Amino acid sequence: MSVKEIRRIMRSGGSLVVSLPREWVETRKIKPGDNIELLVTKDAIIVKTLSVEKLERTSYLKYQKDIRHLVNSVVAAYLLGCSSIVIDLPKTVKDLFDVEFSKVKNKLMGLEIVEYSNNKLILKTLTDPIELPPIDILKRMWQITRESIEESITSILEEDIQQAERVVQKDDEVDKLYFYTVRILRSCAEDPTLQTRLNLSNINLLDFRIAAYLLENINDRTLEIALTTQQGIL
Repeated sequence: MSVKEIRRIMRSGGSLVVSLPREWVETRKIKPGDNIELLVTKDAIIVKTLSVEKLERTSYLKYQKDIRHLVNSVVAAYLLGCSSIVIDLPKTVKDLFDVEFSKVKNKLMGLEIVEYSNNKLILKTLTDPIELPPIDILKRMWQITRESIEESITSILEEDIQQAERVVQKDDEVDKLYFYTVRILRSCAEDPTLQTRLNLSNINLLDFRIAAYLLENINDRTLEIALTTQQGIL
């Protein structure tokens, strides 16, 4: 949990200094002479100990007689940035879960089932946001959406069912990129270290979130045109 504090800047010799919160120092067992790391962003300076590992979040879920609700909860945990999802899942419904999960798995980039034993299913996200930053994802979303706009218009004007089919096939890819973008941006909002590594300001987080939403929404409209073409021809 974040706690906001206001501290007075003091002068020591020729330097300006500010003290660290006592509780934060004691929790991390920092002593005089220890090294700390300063992450300088556009909006703030983040102080961290050198031993701090990246933020790992685990979501614990339990089957409660509704497989669809359980799968929706998995999607929600993924979007919230959880790196691991642990599910209490009886063997009697494992196959049913696999069927429902397969319907959304292609939209959840990097999420894989890594273990199932003793009625516990473990999923982990195996992708690294540093290797695929949000700006690259948005560029790819725009490229696909632009193609879908052209193909959907051509499909309805020329009654071209093949063009319509291409638009339909691209919809899942745009959804996958959109979900992954939401996941990264939410993770950045809770993990300043990740935000710094991606060189994103708070304004970037807001702008990228809006851009991703608009691109996904535009692509949905092209899908509607393509489906209209298919229904009219068939």
